[in-house]
Amino acid sequence: MPAGKLGAIAGSVWTRRLDGDVIMRSSLHYGVSVRSLKPYRSARTAKKQPDAASIKGWRKRLRDAFQLYLVDRGRYHPTATELRKSVSEIVRLARRFMESFTLDVADILLSALESDRNAETSLRRRLEIPGPEWLHFKRDLRGLYAAHRLPAESSAAIVIKIARLDIGKLVPKSGPWRNPALFRLVSVLAPLWKDVTGRSAGPLSDNWGKDGRQFLFADWLEEMHRLIGSEAPPRGQILDSVRPSGPRRRQKKPPSVKRQKA
Repeated sequence: MPAGKLGAIAGSVWTRRLDGDVIMRSSLHYGVSVRSLKPYRSARTAKKQPDAASIKGWRKRLRDAFQLYLVDRGRYHPTATELRKSVSEIVRLARRFMESFTLDVADILLSALESDRNAETSLRRRLEIPGPEWLHFKRDLRGLYAAHRLPAESSAAIVIKIARLDIGKLVPKSGPWRNPALFRLVSVLAPLWKDVTGRSAGPLSDNWGKDGRQFLFADWLEEMHRLIGSEAPPRGQILDSVRPSGPRRRQKKPPSVKRQKA
């Protein structure tokens, strides 16, 4: 290995997130970079070169998004109904625990949280609890059963927050997209695409389905999928992720006032 340089290591990298999950982050092709966006820059974009800090930030956002996308694709994504059922059970147990602080209920509540990581993550994010604080809360629950003591004040406060959650607001209805991993990827890449290229991530004209070259964001995304060795999703799914609640085609402009008078 040359002095001062790290050699390329094939394989995967294991990373521990703040919420305690250990995830596998695959190595990415060097072509997955901010430079790949350069051919798509709008002519109206300012010619001034971005500073080094901006480029470094863009690169991190871009590569992190694709690394997590590869992990996300290999995971099971529950339906809204399944997630609502799991969350409802956790909220019910939290209410039981809040009423009596029974040690057995604390153990059952902890088991319910750890048996469904999707429900646990949804709860933690909704409550906006940092990862380290959430881990401390779970350790406290685990210690209650063995030590036969009441929960710490901070843990009791989290249980009360869970018990008071509105499940209808926490678990969204089924979305129009069939590829949740792609939707999460696009939610990160679409703003980045606009920052770098000066273009909207949507198609450039009404006949996006007839001429793929007019959906530049999809062109670039398909190119990135080839580089990461993954099959590109259908363009309809890409568009649904870019515009999850909007129409696929731009609405026609209303006739002008002059034409109406004529």
